[in-house]
Amino acid sequence: MRMSLRRGGVWTDAIVVGVVVAVGVVAAGLTHQPMGQSGYVSEPVEYPVDIPGCESVEPPEEEQFYGVFTLGQESYDNPAYPWLTSKKAHAMSIAARDALPSQVSLVAGSSFWPGGDPLVFQPVASADAAYDPGTSADAEVTRDGVEGSLTVNVTRVDDGPKPCQAGWLDARETLSDGTVVDTRDTWDEFDGDRSHTNFARVYAPDGSVVVASSSDQNADFETTGTVPL
Repeated sequence: MRMSLRRGGVWTDAIVVGVVVAVGVVAAGLTHQPMGQSGYVSEPVEYPVDIPGCESVEPPEEEQFYGVFTLGQESYDNPAYPWLTSKKAHAMSIAARDALPSQVSLVAGSSFWPGGDPLVFQPVASADAAYDPGTSADAEVTRDGVEGSLTVNVTRVDDGPKPCQAGWLDARETLSDGTVVDTRDTWDEFDGDRSHTNFARVYAPDGSVVVASSSDQNADFETTGTVPL
């Protein structure tokens, strides 16, 4: 049985963050990036399964763990990634902050970029030419006194929305302008410590994709049991 941590329209807030960044600024987002670690367990995938908004559902893929090896100094206006300029990164950062609901407050900067401000999109990391690692912005946030995290990943893709696949999404919605929004809430465990994460993956008509994710881990990587978005 699937347990949902959504509270009323709370998760809609994270969808709004993704849609604002994707449609309002014309950006794009990273796909799913699981992390491998000893003692790692993820939510079991049900199949066959009906997914709202999907005419058909493909079987799940075998779980894979992978990362990105980057080289060199990162900077904006990288000719290898012309879709992200310093001006666009600044506009995307403002859009993401402005899209947060009034009940959510930024309490800390990036956990990945020491000393960085919260929800500021970073330069695209130099990586293998066959892979566009995209740009990311993250922050620790609080809602009703409970801390959690928010990450927005952005990159460029050419092949459109991923086909509906078990374990990849819980629901799909196609908006009137052609934007496709996939949502998913899930959990994983590291050595018995379970954390919950909500995802909104937004495919814009111009080929842009934004992935907004929010988890119940606070700045000390402790689980609070409540996902803020």
